[in-house]
Amino acid sequence: MTKKADPFYDSKDWRDLRDKVKARWKDLNLPCGYCGKALDWKDKPIADHIQSRKEYPELALEEHNIQMVHHHCNTQKAKWHDNSDKPTIGEDGYPIEG
Repeated sequence: MTKKADPFYDSKDWRDLRDKVKARWKDLNLPCGYCGKALDWKDKPIADHIQSRKEYPELALEEHNIQMVHHHCNTQKAKWHDNSDKPTIGEDGYPIEG
């Protein structure tokens, strides 16, 4: 049995927001939101939710919660989020030191 794709990513609202964020990041030549290195637009960067949809569904379509990242960085972030030992993240998006 194959897993069905998340219908959220097929929605017009998501595609419109993703395209808007992508165009802005490209126009401003912004770096990867995760590692800070330059994005190569030929490698098709990924539109990424800064705060996860699972934990913050109310932010799923908020422009300020979307960043463009390298495909590799997005994969690494997903692995990191699955780690139960991750630190608590503050409202600013940075770890809270304990």
